[in-house]
Amino acid sequence: MRILTAGAAAWLALTPIADASKVDTRHLTATTSVRQGRIAPSTRTSLVVEIAPKPKMHVYAPQQDTYVPVSLTLKDSRAFRAERPVFPKPEKFFFAPLKETQLVYSSPFKIAVDVTLASAAALRQAGNKPATTLQIDGTLRYQACDDEICYLPESVPLSWTLPLDK
Repeated sequence: MRILTAGAAAWLALTPIADASKVDTRHLTATTSVRQGRIAPSTRTSLVVEIAPKPKMHVYAPQQDTYVPVSLTLKDSRAFRAERPVFPKPEKFFFAPLKETQLVYSSPFKIAVDVTLASAAALRQAGNKPATTLQIDGTLRYQACDDEICYLPESVPLSWTLPLDK
């Protein structure tokens, strides 16, 4: 796990996003996107998931070890190599019923993970014939709570479709 520096946070906030898709749960909305349009084999790009907790909801930050923290995992593939996800700095939240201060996200936030695509030949071997797009699947796992109750942990499937240069 890496925490965003001020420079990385600014880059994440200002870089244009393409190819967005949305997943809506009872606790949050997750929108996936890719940092750039067409991507050439053997190059690097960032996959992003923007998470917007519903009103009065929060999810636990990776640093919060007493609950199920938010996590993003990508399905293994020979078509790409993924780095560790990058999370923003969490906020402190005082949960009055338990008299605990917790590290959470209650406002919209972004998780980014850099991926490096395999060579054109490796992409073809991975089943992308012709290599025009690459779908990357992942899972967002989290535990959401509101001001009174914590809900059971959830796992939400996510995907990104990357248009490939030839």
